[in-house]
Amino acid sequence: MVRRLIDVFGSAALLLMASPILLISSLAIWCTDRGPAFYRQTRAGLGGRPFELFKLRSMRVNDLPAVVMGQVREEHPMVTPVGRWIRRFKIDELPQLLNVLRGEMTLIGPRPAIPEQAEQYTSFQRRRLIMPPGMTGWAQVNGSSRLSWPERIVLDVWHVDHRSFWLDLRILSRTIAVVLFGEEPNREALEQAIAYARRQADDRELALRCSATSTAKEGVPACHDFGAYV
Repeated sequence: MVRRLIDVFGSAALLLMASPILLISSLAIWCTDRGPAFYRQTRAGLGGRPFELFKLRSMRVNDLPAVVMGQVREEHPMVTPVGRWIRRFKIDELPQLLNVLRGEMTLIGPRPAIPEQAEQYTSFQRRRLIMPPGMTGWAQVNGSSRLSWPERIVLDVWHVDHRSFWLDLRILSRTIAVVLFGEEPNREALEQAIAYARRQADDRELALRCSATSTAKEGVPACHDFGAYV
């Protein structure tokens, strides 16, 4: 309840403060590209439920599927000159404050994936769907588009499993640094998340091996002792 109240009042205040930036950016997009200023795309939300994500359009109008487009960075050939500028300073993400107000997103959480990608998640990767998607998150402040999708997902799962008020504050402070100075991969955070994922995989393998055995061998914990890890 407290987090939802923070989302509502925080997104409303940010939307009010950002309205001049949104207006100027929208006019710049329309004047230079003569297309719609806003862009909508279906994304996977809490539990994988689809919702419409709002963004300022940073690319030329096209009907290419996301799987064909691939990861979009500022240097992508489909990104417009204005698009490079608004993507660099994360201005294209500001309309998602409306998604936060509507309860489809939160201020801090894993970035929402496209449904086709979410459908291919492993059981470990699906853990990033147990909390609402966010405007900024652990993967966003530790490399974001400079990382591969598997790397971003493993950072998101680490965030979900370690979420706390203090971690949220760290993410907020790092978000400001990313906006000002740009994205830079954090190898230490990535290695920590990968090591955590490997431990989870090892524990799951032990649990499955244990569940296939009718009786625990001497010196091996009972099956239910492994249950918390899977």
